[in-house]
Amino acid sequence: MINKLVFLWLILFLLALTNARSQSNNYVSGAVYHGFVLPHHNEMFGLIDKRVNSFDLTWSMQSSGGKAWHSLYDYPVIGLGVFYSDLSNDVVFGKSYAVYAFMDRVYRQQKERQITFRTAVGVAYLTKPFDLEQNNRNFIIGSHGNAFIQLGFFVQKKHSERFTLTNGLSITHESNGSLKKPNLGINILSYKMMFSFRTNTETALRKELEFTPFSKHFEYDLFAAIAQKQAEINSEYFYVPVLSVDIRRRYSLKNSYGIGFDLFRDFSRDSYLNSQFGITSPETNDYLYAGTHLSYNFILNKFSFIAQWGFFVYRRAEFYQSVYHRLALNYRFTKYTSMHVGLKTYYAKADFIEWGIGLHL
Repeated sequence: MINKLVFLWLILFLLALTNARSQSNNYVSGAVYHGFVLPHHNEMFGLIDKRVNSFDLTWSMQSSGGKAWHSLYDYPVIGLGVFYSDLSNDVVFGKSYAVYAFMDRVYRQQKERQITFRTAVGVAYLTKPFDLEQNNRNFIIGSHGNAFIQLGFFVQKKHSERFTLTNGLSITHESNGSLKKPNLGINILSYKMMFSFRTNTETALRKELEFTPFSKHFEYDLFAAIAQKQAEINSEYFYVPVLSVDIRRRYSLKNSYGIGFDLFRDFSRDSYLNSQFGITSPETNDYLYAGTHLSYNFILNKFSFIAQWGFFVYRRAEFYQSVYHRLALNYRFTKYTSMHVGLKTYYAKADFIEWGIGLHL
């Protein structure tokens, strides 16, 4: 796996060299992390042997105004990275390897110093997930493949025209969205130090593009999705069809707010219906549950980052908590159609990951 990460890093480095004479500033960076696993369950204290050491390598590009959204979001840095972490217990958790995409936004700018916030999303591979026979102490994550999410708050100081030193804090989350149980997830809080080198010999100049006049308006979305989940450890997999409708008010180029309605059909409820109500042959209504939600969309060009808070208005039984949440990413690939991936949760507990397509009006 180390060799694969080195190979990916070489690809990123060659990509940086290819863009060295482009109209954007390009950077190659290396970072070290030192931190600890956040024990969100009491049983985790006995599994944490040491502090967590991690490192990553990234290639990034400073947006220069070639697109209208560059200046709208204060010329963010976007890039790709590879990540490694030892996860504090080699015997139980093993190692973590990840590849991810990220965006850094500047929140305060001075002459030689700036404060940035990073959002990173990718996929991670854990070497030692839960195994009933060989690794039953790992009750945190049940799969090799997992989602990788990292948030960071950093201070960058320029030491020369081409060299920058970054210090700050980051939190890294890895879990599989309840695709395979157990799925409590791993959270790592770390101090990060990063050294960056600009591959451009000359600083690229920024452009200013005019925005199309904007007026507030309503938007309407309909999307259908499918999810897969386990009811318990080592159980069979069940499908969950999802249908959602949203009505939103677009207040600016960056934000919209709205309300919506969700309909779910969860086939993993068989064992619960049987044990609690003696229902051995469930009907359609036994699987259905519905809710309404409030929604916030953060819009970045064709992407929308969605946060929703909802509550159930129909449940066959008290199988679920009354409140649920959804975090999602939506990509508009035409004016009227989009792709969607979302994580439905009950507060910090994941229920499932959904994949779908949408219609936008």
